[in-house]
Amino acid sequence: STTTSSGNPTTYNSETTYDEPALLMPTDISKGDTWTGDFDYTTRVDGESYSGYYSQKYTVTDSDTIEVEAGTFSVFELKIVQTTESSTNTSYGYVARDVGNVAGDSFELVEFNP
Repeated sequence: STTTSSGNPTTYNSETTYDEPALLMPTDISKGDTWTGDFDYTTRVDGESYSGYYSQKYTVTDSDTIEVEAGTFSVFELKIVQTTESSTNTSYGYVARDVGNVAGDSFELVEFNP
């Protein structure tokens, strides 16, 4: 994966395995839709392994077209409230059908090969 964080491209090798299939985004969404995903996971990043649990409530707040380094995409803006054992955080992201994450609070898609 290659993402941009604070303007600096970062390349890393990661693999996340969920105990149950994770519902990240329903097939059909529209402004005002909400859903919640509960996640038990194990992530391996550059040889290190991490396990945990979190819950995320997604709300579709808008639809728009945005331009990032990887191109121009029709997106849905998501408000994401993530709750872990120790904290609750709110972030925003943009997702596109058949693409996935396009941009967020601290990243943007820099390359996409369908």
